Amino acid sequence: MVKTPHWAHVIHEFLRPGHSRLSRVNIPPLDGPLRPNSALEELSPLAGGEVAEPTDVLPQADGSVLVSSGCRVLRLGAGGDAGVSVVAELGGPVTTLAGEPSGALLAGVGGVGVVRIEPSDRAEPVVIQAGGRPLACPTAVAVHPASGVIYVTDGSRTSTPERWVWDLMEGNASGRLVAVDPKTGAATVLLEGLAWPAGVAVSPDGRHLVFSTAWDHSVRRYDLDGTGTVAVLQQGLPGYPGTLTPTPGDGYWLSVFALRTQLVELLLMEDEYRTEMMRTIDPDYWIRPALRSLDSPREPLQGGAIRKLGVKKPWAPPRSYGMVLRLDGDGEIVASLQSPADGTRHGIASARQRGGTVYIAAQGADAILIHQEAAA
Repeated sequence: MVKTPHWAHVIHEFLRPGHSRLSRVNIPPLDGPLRPNSALEELSPLAGGEVAEPTDVLPQADGSVLVSSGCRVLRLGAGGDAGVSVVAELGGPVTTLAGEPSGALLAGVGGVGVVRIEPSDRAEPVVIQAGGRPLACPTAVAVHPASGVIYVTDGSRTSTPERWVWDLMEGNASGRLVAVDPKTGAATVLLEGLAWPAGVAVSPDGRHLVFSTAWDHSVRRYDLDGTGTVAVLQQGLPGYPGTLTPTPGDGYWLSVFALRTQLVELLLMEDEYRTEMMRTIDPDYWIRPALRSLDSPREPLQGGAIRKLGVKKPWAPPRSYGMVLRLDGDGEIVASLQSPADGTRHGIASARQRGGTVYIAAQGADAILIHQEAAA
């Protein structure tokens, strides 16, 4: 039985004006370009796009789409062909995909590192260690189009990708941003002490990296001019940001794999209660963000009733949610696609655009969704 803290005292401290911890629970409202909508619910799935827990999607020039799912990389057929073939089966959960100019495919593999898959289907590790530590938690990979340098976000020193919620609950900030020489495999740690870096992209002009850190709800820019200057583009996002991918022109798609709630933020301040919860309760039933709802009566309410007369309310405090943000070149939010609390297209893991089509990996919905961008 979990020992319940004295909530009256906790809430009193939480609400006390001037309290230093209030900054941790400053969740912005969903307004302006973040105004709630059901755009993700209205999208059609890709033909053959029912894939178990897709973690990334990479559209190809021939019209096919590569998808990472479990320990495999799959190819969904081109030209409306719904056939699915296995490109590679790797030694751990595949978290992210990226293409190299040579035509090789890079795959981040939990517990392993980054693997290069040649067109001949031969797979070999690119880098397994950086700074003397294994690159065991690759969350995103990007390749510089000019130099070919591989940039990797290593989410955590202690957790593998599938244990992301443990990393959040433990309050870790041990992630890294790593650069890898494509020829030698030599790795350089650019930044460390990051709170679950989850996405990285090369800016269209090739002068910067843009990367997200989930546990402090931020997007930052890292200068590649040799100074290593870091600038904050977004801070205090309403959810946990994940992968970043460039849009044609000047901008980025940013996946948000779950929304923040006041209850989870309060729990992160209560070390004793949280530790006891983690020790005694099945992780599925923790007070926590999730990639999908279990629709179980044992699932904790995230503050307030979520049903009335058996109907789940779209404005309910969400345990899971679907959100993709469109950022401009300066990192400002200009649009969003959402699936609210009463929807099912939750746990967005990736969004990538090719031409006018955006392919969205909805991990919580086991689907690849198709969004058509309006012509400029």
